[in-house]
Amino acid sequence: MKNLILTSFTLLFIYNLNAQTELQFKSGAPFLLGEIAQEHLEEPPYKNWFAPNFEKATIDQNLITPLAEKITHKKILLFMGTWCGDSKREVPTILKLLQQLNFPNNQLEIIAVDGRKEFYKTSPDGKATTFNLKRVPTLIVLENNKELNRIVETPIISWEADLLAILNQQKYVPNYTTNRIE
Repeated sequence: MKNLILTSFTLLFIYNLNAQTELQFKSGAPFLLGEIAQEHLEEPPYKNWFAPNFEKATIDQNLITPLAEKITHKKILLFMGTWCGDSKREVPTILKLLQQLNFPNNQLEIIAVDGRKEFYKTSPDGKATTFNLKRVPTLIVLENNKELNRIVETPIISWEADLLAILNQQKYVPNYTTNRIE
């Protein structure tokens, strides 16, 4: 019986490490932490910024077909902060693009990182540290669990064009990279 209780507690603890949690800053402002889904962003208070930015996002329809052909069997990690202005501006566009690509939800992992000073840009599952996260949003394209490349904070050209360059394995140097050539 003791082992059953301990096993149940351990499983609950592990599940909670990977589950989305809503926390508050000292100011009382809420933020999400951990693995989330788009549906979480469509609920109050996040829908106040998500819905209008999703609605006004425009996607280059000329790039949808080539992107859809190349993105098959890739995995995307999307690190964001529900407290971050750049994430509030860019994530709705990213998610609208993925929706138009019919990108499978089981190949997308959205990870909301911490905004508190003592845990800044960390995630409960440790992936923010594993992937050397510095800025949000950061979109990382994986193939066979290996990083192909990433788009950091904002795209160089557009989310569609930058993602296509990565998928075509063209030379792509994300923002804030020390050897970035303009």
